[in-house]
Amino acid sequence: GLVTEEPLTEGAYAPEVVYWNGSFYMYTSPGGKGHYVLRSDNPTGPFQIETDNLGLSIDGSVFIDDDAKWYFTYAASGGIMASTMKDPYSIDVGSKLNTSLGHWTEGSMIIKRQDRYYMTYTGNHVFSRGYRVNYAVAHDSPNGIYSIPENNPIIISTNDEFNGLGHSATVLGPDMDSYYIVYHNLAGRSAEGPPVRMLNMDRLIFNGDKMSVAGPTHGIPVQAPALPVFHDVLGGAEPRGERWEHQKLVNGSAAWISSLSTDNRFTAEFNAVLTDGNVPAGSEEADFEALFSYEDGDHYRGIRVDGKDMSMSMFERAGGQEVITQSVSLPNGMDMTKHHALRIESGDHGTRVYWDGILLLSDKEMKGTAGRIGYSWSPALKPELRYTAFSNEANGSSDQDVLKQVPGTMEAIHGVQDSVERNEYAISDKETPDGSYAVTVLQDHKGLTFPVYVKEDGSYLLSAMVSNASAGARLVLDAGGERQEILLDPSWFSEDSEWTKIPLGSVQL
Repeated sequence: GLVTEEPLTEGAYAPEVVYWNGSFYMYTSPGGKGHYVLRSDNPTGPFQIETDNLGLSIDGSVFIDDDAKWYFTYAASGGIMASTMKDPYSIDVGSKLNTSLGHWTEGSMIIKRQDRYYMTYTGNHVFSRGYRVNYAVAHDSPNGIYSIPENNPIIISTNDEFNGLGHSATVLGPDMDSYYIVYHNLAGRSAEGPPVRMLNMDRLIFNGDKMSVAGPTHGIPVQAPALPVFHDVLGGAEPRGERWEHQKLVNGSAAWISSLSTDNRFTAEFNAVLTDGNVPAGSEEADFEALFSYEDGDHYRGIRVDGKDMSMSMFERAGGQEVITQSVSLPNGMDMTKHHALRIESGDHGTRVYWDGILLLSDKEMKGTAGRIGYSWSPALKPELRYTAFSNEANGSSDQDVLKQVPGTMEAIHGVQDSVERNEYAISDKETPDGSYAVTVLQDHKGLTFPVYVKEDGSYLLSAMVSNASAGARLVLDAGGERQEILLDPSWFSEDSEWTKIPLGSVQL
């Protein structure tokens, strides 16, 4: 139902809701006549208007960076505008970014992933068949200079029954590793004039600076979002039942440990209200711990949130010793009686820790180790535990599981390796000219497999972007039940570029 019955919000454009420190903030431009900020304690409302008209066109979107600074982007002619924010209700004078479709540009949103800022944006007019979604990438700042990758637009269709694709939003999937892009298509025009639209969702996949969509899909099967391996909706109660075990740590503290164990690569999420606010005056006990890679009461890792000095630490315990690897102050003004989320990503890339979606701790030397997850806390805290989960995906590993569409483009790093033995494959540690990463097959008779969904029967030409260092190599292509051997003739390679697009042959699919 309605999340607000404020009369001013009738005909509200593109509402977006951001959660921060106990409050849900809604940004919307009723009738397209400037933005208002509404607030609620609950995601379903009721939301109350908290500001006057802030102006700034339409399609406002908020991004919170890892330093807890807020940014606001919105639509304009000739490019997306970006502003800094002093607080959730105050938006500074903006400047125009180079993220433009050359005319009216709208529907912006920023996400940050692996130290890169990805902005999606849309234009030019919803009733145009060319209405589409583009993206841009920045490395230094969310309101700085963006590069515009060559694989734009990432969503467009001019089909009669499926066009006017645009104004996307990006969300993290339930496995906490995959990303999905949500957008609309034009279904017609209402009697009153405004467009009638339908909702669509497709999988996003990443390779360095390059972002692409497994789609746009329309009328074909798509993979359902993967669920986590372990999850429990705790609802504020202590963990119990067959999913949890109550154990004692070697330091004497009590702990609640999951019955299932992660692999060496995993993402885990812990949601909780860390205290009821009634910690006794002068108490030194104000620690809340999210545990992971748990082997036993003397061998585990953890994230400790200290409610007394408002800090967060990553530690490792083994052989009766505890080593704190990193510590950081929490963002200013954090209220421990409100809902907060910890997300831990761990694998070959190291371990990253997010507090309410912003990256606060990162240790490249702490490689992922299998084990169970759990909780421990000081008796005085009395936390409310909520949704807890883990999946055995991290650092974009789930991108390998995505069905590739034919016709389409496949990134080599998303190929499923024939085996996972060391020294058979290498992913480049430096970017190729388009900002992506390449794969080198190091041993004979090893390869990459790409599961595909073929939209239409036909003969398809397969080409590969190949390093000039591979001139003279022999490739075997298995596709459509046929095998072809291709000698990469040195004469095929460009002398002006390190990489050359080589046709490998046609296959019947």
